[in-house]
Amino acid sequence: MPTYESLPAESPYFNGNLFRKMVDDLRLAGKAKRTVYGYLRAVRKLADFCQKSPDLIREQDVRRYLPLTETAEVDNRQVINWLFALPPENDKQSGGDGKQ
Repeated sequence: MPTYESLPAESPYFNGNLFRKMVDDLRLAGKAKRTVYGYLRAVRKLADFCQKSPDLIREQDVRRYLPLTETAEVDNRQVINWLFALPPENDKQSGGDGKQ
């Protein structure tokens, strides 16, 4: 069974602060460990497919990816909702984390 100590591996496109933020957001939302694991894996796969960080992924990227995931065990809509809840790209330019 997944634990917070055995999270999916980070990737070149989904790592560091953004990875940790997603873990923290999902834990604070009360998601089960298995759900956190599944969401992280799903976002990592999307980021790897698009070859960019999740915070740079846009609607057209998702539209290219979703048809490939029809048999996925994770509810892709919830993962996509998390992605699009991220701050806009220009917020990050001020300091990398939306802070001035």
